[in-house]
Amino acid sequence: MANLANKAVAQGICIPEPLKVTAVCGQVVLPSKKGEEPLQGAKIELREKDYEGRTIATVTADESGCFNFSGIQPGKYVLRASYPDLMQFMIRVQVVKAPKAKESQCHILIALGANALEPCGGGFAKVRPSLQSCVSK
Repeated sequence: MANLANKAVAQGICIPEPLKVTAVCGQVVLPSKKGEEPLQGAKIELREKDYEGRTIATVTADESGCFNFSGIQPGKYVLRASYPDLMQFMIRVQVVKAPKAKESQCHILIALGANALEPCGGGFAKVRPSLQSCVSK
């Protein structure tokens, strides 16, 4: 769990640290004994800066579990990922401008269906160096 977003737990409520990204895109997976299985059809909502914020846009993950919100301006947002029969997971994201020499890339990995009895048990999110399965989409 070394690369997971840090999280604070108070009174059994999980508050993951925000992910810092240059683009709001990535992949939704289900952890399994075989590794990570893409969750085609997962619903991902982009919300205004707090957990109760207005939904700005909603997308559905493709056959590779990939999702993409295009044209998102720098700022603070919340991603809410859900899939039938799995707990939903919400994570704050801070979108920053990509350095001039680099292009924005998809790095957000959201895993649903972790241990539901633990705080943050509905899943976790992290930033990966590269999500090859989502790069060419």
